[in-house]
Amino acid sequence: MKEALIAFCTPDLNRPTARRAVEAVRGTDLRRAELTILDNVYDADFHHPAVMQEMLVYAAGRPVIFMDDDAIVKQADWIDRLFATATQADAAVVGCVHTAPGGETSHTGILVHSDGTTTLSRHTARSSEPFVFAPAVSSAVMLVLNDRGLAFDRQYEKYHHDTDIGIAAWHHGARVACALDLEVIHAQADYASRVSNVGDLFARDLARFQDKWLPYIQSGLYACRELAPWKPLADAPNWDVVYNETSRLKSSDADRARRQFRSLIERCPNAWHRAGAHYHLYTLDNDREHLVKCLAENPNHQKAASLLRALDYPAVLNA
Repeated sequence: MKEALIAFCTPDLNRPTARRAVEAVRGTDLRRAELTILDNVYDADFHHPAVMQEMLVYAAGRPVIFMDDDAIVKQADWIDRLFATATQADAAVVGCVHTAPGGETSHTGILVHSDGTTTLSRHTARSSEPFVFAPAVSSAVMLVLNDRGLAFDRQYEKYHHDTDIGIAAWHHGARVACALDLEVIHAQADYASRVSNVGDLFARDLARFQDKWLPYIQSGLYACRELAPWKPLADAPNWDVVYNETSRLKSSDADRARRQFRSLIERCPNAWHRAGAHYHLYTLDNDREHLVKCLAENPNHQKAASLLRALDYPAVLNA
């Protein structure tokens, strides 16, 4: 029996994304962990939090590495790096850096705001440490040390169970960390598009999370010394919420959307959101300068780059 268990979850092992992810894992050093593939064949009754908890029970105290089928490992020693961070940070839950297929960093952890809303964060350490502490990390790649009394809450329907176990770890005196020397390509599969009521599911699970943890979030979470650097971010507006709400305004109140995107550009500290705001302003006004500013904020914004090339070199592209 190996030291750890990898619980690789997919709705269909025949999906190209799943096969690529499995092939990537099998090409790495698996001496420390056995790979278990959980194919739910798009079962309508599949319940991810319950299955993850069942895997913790099945592992019988052994550490479990959870993986989604749209996360592709790039480093052969990825398992060693997860465990190294668990040791160095004395962490019970460990995640890693997630990048988009184009190489842009997507997130390093999950930020929990003071109002209980959440957002994926690109926050990194200001020291030479190869890890950063985080309120929570994504379960797309997550190591859970299975001897610390942690469990996944089955009350969640689809979302926030990974954030929940992170906050539970801090609440019980354990730590959560992100390994900054480990990157995975997170292709962000389209499962949400198959669920017609995804917005309602997310809202219900967020309400569950807030009801359960808001008192601790507001009184104890950021009192943890390791999370003190996150408090200014937690107290600031949730720019994901602002950005998404403004994006939805485009179809119903374009003038108000313009004003809010411009305000976001002036106030938001996150280059990713500022770039997106410039891109949305371009779609509203067709002003080339917004594409230029979008790419200045985020050089990896592929749609903006493509549109700018089409504007500047139409004869070449149409030849």
